[in-house]
Amino acid sequence: GSSGVQMSVTPKVGSVMECILQGDMGHVAYVEAVFPDNTIAISEANYPDSGIYNERQLTKEEWKELRPVFIQFQ
Repeated sequence: GSSGVQMSVTPKVGSVMECILQGDMGHVAYVEAVFPDNTIAISEANYPDSGIYNERQLTKEEWKELRPVFIQFQ
């Protein structure tokens, strides 16, 4: 509902992916790339361990299983 903020279930480069991991633990990651097969490259912190910076790729099936919301700021 805020001006300049869009929420979607479709990943876009530059969006923030928000999801719930194990239990009720919220998690955010930055979408670095979206590939033609809808695999996404993300950068994140505190995954897989607290205090760790991580980069990884998630297939469409993997990120859809997380039921994320993608947030874009304009």
